[in-house]
Amino acid sequence: ESVLLSTVGNMDIDKATTSLVSILKAFNIEVDESRKVIDMVNEVGNKFAISQEDITEILKRSSAAMREANNSLAETIALGTGAQEIQQDASRVGTALRTISMRIRGISDEGEDLTDLLPTMEKQFNAIGLTLRKDENTFKSTYEIMKDLSEVWEDLTDMQRADILESVAGKRQSQIVAALLGNFESVEEALKTAENSMGSAQAEWERF
Repeated sequence: ESVLLSTVGNMDIDKATTSLVSILKAFNIEVDESRKVIDMVNEVGNKFAISQEDITEILKRSSAAMREANNSLAETIALGTGAQEIQQDASRVGTALRTISMRIRGISDEGEDLTDLLPTMEKQFNAIGLTLRKDENTFKSTYEIMKDLSEVWEDLTDMQRADILESVAGKRQSQIVAALLGNFESVEEALKTAENSMGSAQAEWERF
């Protein structure tokens, strides 16, 4: 499977191997299901302004935190694609996804307790008709929260946007989250592509 990813993704075999192992472990995917991971990475890399290697770099940096925040593999790839198409810096995009998925749950990138920030963040979202939670005990996924926010983003004032970006992403990652929200149509298309990618890698392998 690593050879397949290396070939269709045009990447070094060692990088393909470590990336695949990291993704499988983070999303608790069995090894015999690894082909669906490769299909998603390959098909999205073929159809969007992001390389297969960029996708694996984003996933290596963010997968564990994104899964803990109730995101699927396809949703994580889609969010990474939307941001990477604008930023073209996979390591920063991966770090940004990890940061926002943790901050929304009250944890900093360094593992510090940010629960004092949550009431402020929830007030900001409530003020624009959105919520961070499905119910009292369950946060929405990062994908769901970003999708909700993207639908009202153009209607917000500059001040509202700045305040929400700082709360959700912190000062260092605000630019990447803003890019993601402004390119959410591509995020949704990337999600559909990832979810309907079965057979992509095998077909490309056979052509190769």
